[in-house]
Amino acid sequence: MKKLLSFLILTIVLIGCSPKGKLSLTEVSLLGTTWKYSDKDKSYKVEFGKKGKLKSTHPNDITPDNDFWKQSGNRLHFELNDGYAKYDGKIESSNLIKGTAKNSAKKSWKWTMKRIK
Repeated sequence: MKKLLSFLILTIVLIGCSPKGKLSLTEVSLLGTTWKYSDKDKSYKVEFGKKGKLKSTHPNDITPDNDFWKQSGNRLHFELNDGYAKYDGKIESSNLIKGTAKNSAKKSWKWTMKRIK
């Protein structure tokens, strides 16, 4: 009985100390990743850089140096073209983000992003 009890205690301790195998969606970091953005009209690449810097191949972005992003848990916000368009999304999985956007002209739309790397 003592051997069984010792085995159970050791097993519990070892399992409790094992490294976490899979990150939750609130722990997934977008930093350094590249995604393919798609909506009903456009498709382009988005890269999430250091210090909130966003790089995209959006065809209408005339001010790419001031695009930025921020992440809070599994929520994403980014802005393009000096804040002309604002995007809010939710990380659905490690390879999929879905969201909505609106621009200064009061147009709104749905979008998705799929991880490239």
